[in-house]
Amino acid sequence: MTKKALSGVQKLVCLNAVLVAAALILSVVSSNTAYGLTHLPNLIAACAAAIVLDLVVFFAGEKLPGAVEDLFLFACVILTAFAMCTLIQGRVLLAGYIYFSDLESSNPVAIAAMNLAIAAVVAYLLALILSIVNGFSKHAKD
Repeated sequence: MTKKALSGVQKLVCLNAVLVAAALILSVVSSNTAYGLTHLPNLIAACAAAIVLDLVVFFAGEKLPGAVEDLFLFACVILTAFAMCTLIQGRVLLAGYIYFSDLESSNPVAIAAMNLAIAAVVAYLLALILSIVNGFSKHAKD
């Protein structure tokens, strides 16, 4: 029995799911560190849905019609962008306190929370780029 190599789509959606999961973890830790995010359940739901869609494409991508696969990839882009925008919206106040005033500029806990949020935004952005590249690349269906 030979092992079938992973397709390009499978590799990219797997990497995308890992990036979204890492960004989700960073977002939750940042929220629990200082200035909790008010819309954290929405962020978690969007990330979970994006990861589930990535896993569906990973495991059933070869059996899915091309249009359905593209729809799932598009939904991943929308969900990841929503999660990233929710995190940015929740961290604008903290960024203002740290970078533009003296209120929290010397608080190491607030600075750590902001650094985690910045890392999460970078991970979301990389996941978005990866999903967009994956959606626009040509995929051969056997």
